[in-house]
Amino acid sequence: MYNALFISDVHLGCGEGSEKELVRLLEEIKVNRVYLVGDIIDGWYLRVKNDWNKYHTKVVRKFLKLAETTDIIYLIGNHDDFMTSFLRNPFDVGTIKIMQSTVHEALNGKKYLVTHGHKFDYIEWIPLKLRLLWGKLNPNAWKNTDEMYCSTEKLIKKFIKGKYDGVICGHTHKHKMEEAYMNCGHWNKERTYIVETMDGTFESKTFPQI
Repeated sequence: MYNALFISDVHLGCGEGSEKELVRLLEEIKVNRVYLVGDIIDGWYLRVKNDWNKYHTKVVRKFLKLAETTDIIYLIGNHDDFMTSFLRNPFDVGTIKIMQSTVHEALNGKKYLVTHGHKFDYIEWIPLKLRLLWGKLNPNAWKNTDEMYCSTEKLIKKFIKGKYDGVICGHTHKHKMEEAYMNCGHWNKERTYIVETMDGTFESKTFPQI
């Protein structure tokens, strides 16, 4: 039994990934609250090519079924930014709540900002059309992501200092576990996630490939 589950960057709709493993995890895990930390659905990819399949639908159904008995918080990411419309028109299915960010209070009393993390990425400040044009004109523009995401991590750490005990995020696809900075990583490719145990500590997990 866990107090909380944190998972991000599933990218449903973006071809085959680790959907079967996610369905299995949701069937097996016992948890009080689930945080979907952004980019669960890849709206960007779906605008260009529809690779939605039956396993993607099965994942969504598992979330809806789980929401009947478990609190689920859906934090909007950059690839599922279409869900911001639900913030203007409240959308409730079971106990699913859709937010930009929230604060999780661990069982040991510590408070953590939970957010996808893209709002701290300077690339996100550039309008999407300009980013796409930049990518076409500069084929190598997005290859050096390490430096870009390093700055994202630094900005998040600077923002939470003195406000929260730490942050739990996604976005960079780089799994990391520190006291002040925990990143869920990339479920779609690596199947990493984070759990809070019933004593208030956090653990990094990797689900085995099926």
